Amino acid sequence: FATLDVASVAPLPLASTFYVPVPGLCAYVGVRTTRGGAGATVTASIERSGPRVIDVQAAMAAAAAGRQFDVVAHDPQSDTATRTDCDGD
Repeated sequence: FATLDVASVAPLPLASTFYVPVPGLCAYVGVRTTRGGAGATVTASIERSGPRVIDVQAAMAAAAAGRQFDVVAHDPQSDTATRTDCDGD
């Protein structure tokens, strides 16, 4: 690992293309890298074609806040259960 200086930070709109002069190494989320030689330019674009991901902690918090995990007892006077588990019980 190394400490790097950051020249600028800016949001990139979807479907935009930008150019990065190198030499250097471009690293991406995950383990992918691209090495560029002296005088080369890396062309990169922002696309929505990667795997779909969710924020698990936020999704679980929203479900808990919406009481999605609450267990509703079966009313023996009723013919139908208000909720069933994966076995239909």
